[in-house]
Amino acid sequence: MDWHTWQRLYKRLCATYGKAVNGEQCAAYYESLSQISEALMEQAIARANAVQKSFPKIADLVERCHQIRAAQPYAPGACDVCHGDGWIDVDDRQPYNVPVRYPYVTRCPQCYPRHAA
Repeated sequence: MDWHTWQRLYKRLCATYGKAVNGEQCAAYYESLSQISEALMEQAIARANAVQKSFPKIADLVERCHQIRAAQPYAPGACDVCHGDGWIDVDDRQPYNVPVRYPYVTRCPQCYPRHAA
C-alpha cells in the first residue's frame, strides 16, 4: 500500500470516529501497516468500523487482516511465491553428526501466514 492510499484510508477512519487527523499518528500507522494490501486494509477498516466503538489500534487492524486472510479459501496456483504448492525451499540445514546436507522446506508465508516464522 502506498502513502497516498493510506492517507485516504486514515482520513476515512478519523471521520468515522470523529477524530482529528494527526500527521504523526498517520505516519506511525503507515510504518506498521504499509506491507498490507489496500484491499485487505479496506476490509479490516470496514470490520473495525462495524464493531469497534473506539479508534482502532495498529494491533487491532493487523489482527483483523489476519482473520480476513485466514478465512479466505486457499486458491492453488494463485501464489507467486510457491506457485500453488504450499511449500517453499529454504536454506539447507545439516543435522547434527550427519555428513550429508538435506533440502529443507517450510510452509509458504504468503499462503499460510499463521505458519510464517
